[in-house]
Amino acid sequence: MKVRNPIAGTVLAALLMVGMMLVASPATAAASAQPRVAAAAGDVHVENIAAFELRNSDGRLEQFAIGPGNALFHRWQLSPGGNWSGWASLGGWVTSIDGARNADGRLEVFARGGGNALYNIWQVSAGGGWSGWGGLGGVLTDGPYVSVLSNGALSVGGVGTTGYWYRNYQTSPGCCWSGWALG
Repeated sequence: MKVRNPIAGTVLAALLMVGMMLVASPATAAASAQPRVAAAAGDVHVENIAAFELRNSDGRLEQFAIGPGNALFHRWQLSPGGNWSGWASLGGWVTSIDGARNADGRLEVFARGGGNALYNIWQVSAGGGWSGWGGLGGVLTDGPYVSVLSNGALSVGGVGTTGYWYRNYQTSPGCCWSGWALG
C-alpha cells in the first residue's frame, strides 16, 4: 500500500528540500560511491528530490530516496509508529523511482537506471531483507509509475522513446513479468 498521507508527504518533501540533508549511518556514508558528507558526521547529501514511502505488512513505514552517486537509499520504522533506522544504501544507479507492496506483503521498488532501462529490487520476505537488483529492460524517457491491479499483481509503466505509454505487469501476484507492450 502506497501511503498518500498529505501531511507525511509534505513533511518528507520538506525534509528533502530544506537543506537537502538526510541522516545516514557512518557505515552507509563510507560505503557510498561518492558521498557528499555534510558538516555533521553521518549526514549524506540527497542529490535528487525523488522520494516516497510504503507501508510494510506489519504496519511499519519505509521511506525511499535517491542519494549520493544516484544510489537508492531507504530507512524504516523500527516498530509501527516508532523510531526510525538510519538511512542505508540499496545501491544501484537510478534517476527516478516508484514502488508498491506485493500481494504477499513484500515491498518492491522500480527504478529507471543506466540506459533508461527499468530495474527492480524487492524484499525477499515481507518486512525482511532486500534482493539484489534485477532488470526488466525497456527504455523509458519518463517513469516508472507503479500500480496494483485488482488481482494484487503489480503493473509498472512509463513513456518509451516513441512517446507512447508502455507497461510490464506481473502475470500473477508476485510472479513473472509479461514483457513490455503498449499499454
